[in-house]
Amino acid sequence: MAEHPFDEEDLIKKGIIVKTIENLNRWKAPDTLVIGLIVVSVLIFFASGPLRIFSINVLIVLLFVYFFQGIAVVSFLFQKKRAPFAVRFFFYMLIAILPQFLLLVIGCGLFDTWINFRKLDTATS
Repeated sequence: MAEHPFDEEDLIKKGIIVKTIENLNRWKAPDTLVIGLIVVSVLIFFASGPLRIFSINVLIVLLFVYFFQGIAVVSFLFQKKRAPFAVRFFFYMLIAILPQFLLLVIGCGLFDTWINFRKLDTATS
């Protein structure tokens, strides 16, 4: 059996800290990011030229962040309901193929800021 090129002690000596990624479905974007999303959305409508192009690019990045939060919500719900692998695979394929499902996941990520679908605050206390 081949060994890993680095073990954990070597990484710690080099200053690299490896955190576990077991609970990625509990990840949440900072709540203040919504303010940036609102500001950028307003700028897209009222700005012109380079400022508008910059705002569109920032909006794309912010929607990407909320997509990851939406995937965390979907993953959390699948894990909570103990969905079989086939169901998970089917829905993840729909998200990857259909833009409507992609926008639905982004919306879930954005509205998780206010609605708190996963009830993360109550689960830790």
